[in-house]
Amino acid sequence: LSGATLKAATSVNVDGGILAGTGTVSGNLFNRAQVNPTALTVIGNYTQTAAGALNVTIGGVFQYDTLAVSGQAAFDGALNVSLTNSFLPLPGNGFPVLTYGSARGAFAKTNGLSLSAALSLNLNLGPNSLVLSLPSPFKLSRAADGAFRVRFEGTAGILYRMEASDDLVNWSPVTAESSVGMVEFTDPDSLRRRQRFYRVRTP
Repeated sequence: LSGATLKAATSVNVDGGILAGTGTVSGNLFNRAQVNPTALTVIGNYTQTAAGALNVTIGGVFQYDTLAVSGQAAFDGALNVSLTNSFLPLPGNGFPVLTYGSARGAFAKTNGLSLSAALSLNLNLGPNSLVLSLPSPFKLSRAADGAFRVRFEGTAGILYRMEASDDLVNWSPVTAESSVGMVEFTDPDSLRRRQRFYRVRTP
């Protein structure tokens, strides 16, 4: 497809080859082969069988393939994820590659979620969307007295320093410690500030 609408009396069956591109499928879509959605809308249901594969590409924070299904999405088969444009997601990035009215089933196999030895995309299959995301390593919370607290998994033997700023120009250390696993910083001055910025550094 290239911006066109593919209409069917009942359904469109992809039994071989690849359905790819941007456009609209008016009718139920059955995927028994491969679907490569650049920006594909299905006005109906989407059913992917054990033989089917959905291939999505992520090329930027706002540049990724999308499949929007107005009805029910039934999942099986494979989900294949690839990166393009030399893009590497950052912690906190999320990509809602699929949206649907409802969902059932799950992909039997996922490929391409592991970005490196230390980084992997999470697959969150929700009631109305499937989101690929790279979780932030930082866990933010409040101490018992309300002070800002951050925790993250460090590397043993590495000294981490958290610095704070009120204007992103002048930075002052909060504290420093040698990591022995989970590193935790608490900033008591946060109770007296309307806003506060933080960064974690290694000497």
